[in-house]
Parts: sequence; C-alpha cells; structure tokens
Amino acid sequence: MVSYKVVGQSIPRADGPEKVTGTARFTADVQLPGTLWGKTLRSPYPHALITRIDTSRAEKVVGVHAVLTGADVRGVLYGRLLRDIPVLAQDRVRFIGERVAAVAAEDPDIAERALDLIDVEYEELPALLNLEEAYAEGAPLIHSDKPRNVAISINVERGSVEAGFDEADLVLEETFTTGYQFHAYIEPIGTMASYDQSGRLTVWCNTQSVWDTRHHLSAALDKSEAEIRVIQPYVGGAFGGKVTDENNALVAALLAEKVRRPVRLLNSREDELAQVRRRLPLLLATENMAAGQGPAGVR
Repeated sequence: MVSYKVVGQSIPRADGPEKVTGTARFTADVQLPGTLWGKTLRSPYPHALITRIDTSRAEKVVGVHAVLTGADVRGVLYGRLLRDIPVLAQDRVRFIGERVAAVAAEDPDIAERALDLIDVEYEELPALLNLEEAYAEGAPLIHSDKPRNVAISINVERGSVEAGFDEADLVLEETFTTGYQFHAYIEPIGTMASYDQSGRLTVWCNTQSVWDTRHHLSAALDKSEAEIRVIQPYVGGAFGGKVTDENNALVAALLAEKVRRPVRLLNSREDELAQVRRRLPLLLATENMAAGQGPAGVR
C-alpha cells in the first residue's frame, strides 16, 4: 500500500491554535490610540420620504465629535453591480434598517444617547414586500430610473425554447420561490477606520474579499486604490455573507475623515438582522420563461 504524507492524513488547521487559545485578533480587537465609537440610526420603515431630520440636540451632547446625515454625504453611493445605494439615506429610505444618520463619540453609551436625540420625521410610502409586487405593472418604483424595479437584466439563450416545448413529453408550468436566508455567522460585521497624516485611509474589517472591498471603497469615496489599505484580521465565520460590506466600512471611513481620529463601527446582532445583505429571495416562473415574459429568475 502506498503511504502518503498529505493525502489521507489529518492536517491541523493553520489558525487552530490561535482560535482555540483566544490569541487570534478579530476586528473588534483592533486597538488604536484615540479611537472613537461609531453608531448609526436606522429607519423603522420599509419605504418613506424623510421630510425632516434635526441633529442639533445630538451635536450638543458632551463627548460627541461628529454627526452625519445623508445631506453631508450626497453622491457617496455603493453597490456591487450598480452603485445606486446611498451610504446614508438621502431624502427617502428604501428598506427597514437603512442608515439615516451616523455618530462618532467617546464611548458607545454617549453615541447611543446622541442617536436618541436625533429627530427624524417620515412620510410613509407604499412598500413592496415580495418579488411579484415589485415587478407588477404600475408598482411604485424604488428607484425612478429602474422601470418595473428591475435593476439589471442578464439574458442567456441557448437552443430553442419553443422547439424544446414542442418535443417534450411533459410540460410543467409552475412558480418556485425561496425566502431570505441569513448567514448566521457568529461574529457581526465590523470596521476600524483611520486616516494617516498623508490622507491615506486604512480599514480593518472582517471582509472575505480584501481586494473587492478596496475596489468598492475606492469607487464610492472617489479615491484611488493606492490611497486605501484594507487589512483583514481573523474572520469569525462568513459563509458568503462577508464578501463585502461596503456600507459599514464606508460609514466608519466617513466618520474618521470628519473627525480625523480612528473610528470603530461594530454591528449589533439587531443591526445584522435589519440591514446586512442576505441571500435574497429567488423567483423562478417556468410559464414566464416559456412566454418570454419577465425575469426567468431573480436573485
């Protein structure tokens, strides 16, 4: 019998000792002198106009160094295929949990106190709660330049659908759907952001993709990639849910730029459930595929 050194052998994890002994440093463990705590205020509505936002009381809280709203960061947009998501909601909110304001303060309790003092008035708009409603003719548009709420279409055609149906022994017409899925990693998404004296931004975050994160930060902040450094500490689980999280890193970076001090922004579990990208619902309608009506699949 052939004996192998690697195949069929038990190989210890390279990061095993650090994780089981507690010496591994995660994003929340990064310490920098003068670090401030970031916190964000989130929308309680799935779709609404922001008719008024007043941060004056929050700005007067002792220990608060900065308060940002969408008006302060207009034009800062992010997104994977399309950059159309405001880093802080501007004029309207489009989902429950969307960030509408951000605070940097000496400690998390002060930051939370400041958030409680931010006054936001909303005018509720019709909400779209499933894919069928969103794609229906005449549905309210989430973005005015996206007819029938289709952000992007990818059409793939191979062979002849009509001929395949004609030759088939059985034609099944049905609609299949899946719901949201949360990745349920143990470590919530977090960021430490800091600018050096030359204006270079360094971000420590638990991303799965350092280069993607740097690329998206560069596009949103209108900086060259050479001006941004992304450091990946140990990651406490991800399962695809931390490929990028531009929003958390962007808010931390914008606060750090405002105060010229390091800013730590760590999601709570409530934040994760409310705002973080999930595996999105899927709609596969075979009758629509056959007739060429609408999307064959939406993910």
